[in-house]
Amino acid sequence: MNTILETIISWFLVLFGVSFPIYLLFKVIGIRGFENLTKYVEGKTFFHRLNPLTKLILALYILITASQSIWIIGLADGLILLPFFYKLKRLKLVLAFSLSQVFGMTWGFAVFTSPSVLQNIFGKNLVTIWKFPSYFAYLGYVPDLTIQALFYGLQVAMRIWGMLLFSLMILLTTTVSEFTRSLSKFKFPQSLIFSIIIAVISIPRIFEIAEMAYKLQLMRGISYNKPRIVKPFYKALALFYSILPTIIFLFKKARISGISAETRAFGVYKSRTFIEDYEFSLKDKILLISGGIVTIIDLYFVVTGVIPAIPYHLLNAFR
Repeated sequence: MNTILETIISWFLVLFGVSFPIYLLFKVIGIRGFENLTKYVEGKTFFHRLNPLTKLILALYILITASQSIWIIGLADGLILLPFFYKLKRLKLVLAFSLSQVFGMTWGFAVFTSPSVLQNIFGKNLVTIWKFPSYFAYLGYVPDLTIQALFYGLQVAMRIWGMLLFSLMILLTTTVSEFTRSLSKFKFPQSLIFSIIIAVISIPRIFEIAEMAYKLQLMRGISYNKPRIVKPFYKALALFYSILPTIIFLFKKARISGISAETRAFGVYKSRTFIEDYEFSLKDKILLISGGIVTIIDLYFVVTGVIPAIPYHLLNAFR
């Protein structure tokens, strides 16, 4: 009886660990939500007023500190950024996206990370909270789910969380023309700038077209008069069917963009001129200087061992 109960609980944990992030992504956020998370929002917030170059350099600072330093840096970056999404009316979407990313990565690393890796980080005394049946090894799962494994997965998720939120903030508060000017200031090749700008423009359009194709499949009755228990599978099938129309749209859009670039003599000159140029305000200078100082100090502490880097255990709590 205990074996049957353990098997049921194990499969529940596996299915919940896989399905919960997917539920958040496609049910709570949805295709329209992803479009709203990647589309520019008009406003006069703190990040709107920053120089686009400042935002790109700050993104580099966050990338360096969050990936190389203690995981708490990534957590702090994310917590600082969250209130700014409220003014953009995107806080609920960002929270759902954050929960999906953090939960999915924490669970994924917890059940697939080798015990030998965890022992190198936390020591040999691992605290087991659940044992999976032996045949779960064929699925790649480790035999024991430990507190240290969950904590290790959380560390990895936190290192990425802050970077993801700041990337979303840049997309929401920076126009395409601002992107172009910023990359030109960095002396990026015009062909590379063009590719990046096309990607920035296309991301929200991809979600818009995918949602339209998905709703058309539903309007055609793909899940009509089907038992309620199997309707989610038909909706997933409708989402799958929306991939091909979206790809066709992208190819057509690429052709139109190419024609547009040719008619405007793109690439004839090595550099471009702009009607309006952005200057660095006092706010930009303070952020760049303070961010650079913090990054240098953080890297120094990491190199000298004052701040633990990867891997990291919290005050030997699980040794």
